[in-house]
Amino acid sequence: MLIPLVFSEQLIGLLSVRIAGNRQVDGADLEFAQSLAQQATLVLEMARLAEQAKQTALAIEREESRPGARSRAGKSERSPSWMS
Repeated sequence: MLIPLVFSEQLIGLLSVRIAGNRQVDGADLEFAQSLAQQATLVLEMARLAEQAKQTALAIEREESRPGARSRAGKSERSPSWMS
């Protein structure tokens, strides 16, 4: 049985569930598999967001460590001269 992993109306993967033996899948089996698929979807999305946050933090750190970055930041925080 394949169950789609969908987040924000976007397919991000498939969960494959095998049923042992030749027994029929009942409603409880389907509900359980769908619950697993929902949890897997959330785990994958959280991992993606964590990686995105990590990459953003690294990019900010690299930008701040570049020579002259502090002076550029200071200029951007000050109000334009016409506002004084």
